Amino acid sequence: LFFMICYLHMQNIEEISTTTKLLILIDDLKNISFDEIQRYFSFSKRIIKTNLTKLINNNYISFENNIYKITTHGELWLDNKLLPISEIENSTLRSTYFIIVRSYKKRSSKTLFFNALRDIGFSSYAYQLLVGNAENTSKIEAFAKQFNINIEILKIPEFEHKFNEYYNLKPIDEFYTNFISKSQEILKGNRFLLITRLRAKILVYNLSQFLSKDPRFNMKSLNLNSTTNEAIKYYYKIKPLCYK
Repeated sequence: LFFMICYLHMQNIEEISTTTKLLILIDDLKNISFDEIQRYFSFSKRIIKTNLTKLINNNYISFENNIYKITTHGELWLDNKLLPISEIENSTLRSTYFIIVRSYKKRSSKTLFFNALRDIGFSSYAYQLLVGNAENTSKIEAFAKQFNINIEILKIPEFEHKFNEYYNLKPIDEFYTNFISKSQEILKGNRFLLITRLRAKILVYNLSQFLSKDPRFNMKSLNLNSTTNEAIKYYYKIKPLCYK
C-alpha cells in the first residue's frame, strides 16, 4: 500500500525531465535497484532504462552489482542546478551584464549559446546583444568557449526596471503561484513519508530553475516582486522536508 501511495503521488508532482527525476531519487536513496525505481515511477521499463542509460553515459550515476548510485559528477551537476537557491541562502550579490556577440562560425552554435544564456536568466535586448544578471562571468565565458562564440562582456551599474519588458515574465509568475499552491499541499501531508521528501526536493529544484530565469531575482538590489517573495517564504517552509 505504501508503494502504491508513492506511485500515485509521483504521477502528480511538478513536471521536470524524467532523467532529472531519476537523478533526484537516486541521490536521495544513495543505493537503489531497478525494481525499487519502478515502485516510485509510473514510467515503462523501456523509458526508465533509456533514461538510466543517459545518466550513466553522462557519468551522473554508476551501476554496479545491480545497484545504481550517484557519482561525484552527478552531485556536482545537481549542486550547480541549485545555485540560485544557494544565492538566497548566502545573500549572494549578482551583477548585471550586457553580452555582445562579436562573431561566430555557425548560426546553430549562436542559437545554442543564446539558449544556454536564457536558461540562466539572460534575454535578447537588441541584435547580437543580451542582458541579464549573474553572480560572475564564469558560466558565460564557459558557454562562449563551448560554442566557439567571440563575445564582449560589459558590466553595467544595475538592472534597470525597463529591462523586464524584454522577458516573458508570465510563465515565471505562474510557476511561483503554482509553487506556493503545491507547497501548501505538501505541508498538509505526512512529512515522514519518502514521497513527501521527493516532492519537496523536486519543487525546490524547479524553483531554482525559475529563479535563474527571473530577471527580478537580483540579491544586489533585492529587486523581488511580491509573488517571488512569497515563493521564497514557502521555500523556507518546505526546505526542512528535503532532509531525512
